[in-house]
Amino acid sequence: MAIYPPPDDYNRLGRSSKRSLLCPFGAMRVETGQPVTRATAVPVRSDCYIGQAPLHNRPSRRGGGPKRYLAGLLVVGAIALTGTAVGAGASVCSPREEQVTELHREWIMVGWEKLPGEGAFDFRAKLGKFYDFTSPDVVLYDDFDPQYRVARSAAEYGTFWTAPFSAMKSARHRILDEPDTVIREDLATSTLEFAARLEAADGAITGIRTRSSLVWQCTAQGWRILREHNSTRQIERDEIDSLIPG
Repeated sequence: MAIYPPPDDYNRLGRSSKRSLLCPFGAMRVETGQPVTRATAVPVRSDCYIGQAPLHNRPSRRGGGPKRYLAGLLVVGAIALTGTAVGAGASVCSPREEQVTELHREWIMVGWEKLPGEGAFDFRAKLGKFYDFTSPDVVLYDDFDPQYRVARSAAEYGTFWTAPFSAMKSARHRILDEPDTVIREDLATSTLEFAARLEAADGAITGIRTRSSLVWQCTAQGWRILREHNSTRQIERDEIDSLIPG
């Protein structure tokens, strides 16, 4: 058992400092026997403990105190197990911006790249590592889609692009504005601009410039795309020839 903070340290703090302290995640409130979570963290007043509570501070037996105390311990156990799962996801999601930045670069330069002779486009094989295929919060949009559809799942989004990319001879890309990334806890956002040279089966060339914005969520598998919005404009042949020569 450990009191947080230690009583001697706590007693040396001024009143304002005491009010600013928070019980750590997974600790228990002495007077309630309830666990502390990030959403319900409370100011420390020498009544926050980790592990076994001191006997003189345990909830009274009067009014069902022990039952509430035991129930609190069970909830702490459940939180600890959940925290382990979340921690496993967090361990593969670096808080450093470089990881998401590199993922966004790879997403366009590898995932959406198609070389002559590759054949049918397999969205999941090419881009499965970037998208969250299980989250109900996925929203994906690209105005290069002639029907301007909004996908509510990664699988649905893949169906938008299977036919047109399978019909293409090649799709080559160049990043014009490097990714700009911001990370806050388990969410990240990144934006970049790219050019694409799209060659149809008959040899016709289409050139585009696109501003891409992605929202990433930390999962047990790492950072995955939760939201996507791409805004595209078509450019003249001489411009795409200068950006991505044939």
